[in-house]
Amino acid sequence: MDGYANKRSVLYPLPFMGALYIALTILNRFPRIFNYPVEITAKNAQIQYRMATRFMRLMKLLVMLTFFFVEYLMILSAFGHHQNAAALWFGPVVLVVILGSVGCYTCRSVKAK
Repeated sequence: MDGYANKRSVLYPLPFMGALYIALTILNRFPRIFNYPVEITAKNAQIQYRMATRFMRLMKLLVMLTFFFVEYLMILSAFGHHQNAAALWFGPVVLVVILGSVGCYTCRSVKAK
């Protein structure tokens, strides 16, 4: 015990990460049910579906990397190595990368209309 939680608590997010990965993988197989920033027509359907599935794969990668990094920080903390500098820049970097990816996808999707 370290005064906050049992050291085994670093393993608690792992089943959630696995379930989220499986759910995003299954969801990516059905691009017709996604929400799109443009109207899907017979003319633009294939390119919009392709871009959306690529975007979902990228988001799945970013979410998994985020979880793995948080897990890594938790493990370091459990062993007594506090990484305050990493924790400070982690939130803004993740926010910029994810929102930047959403913005790029939205712009590309609208242009491919």
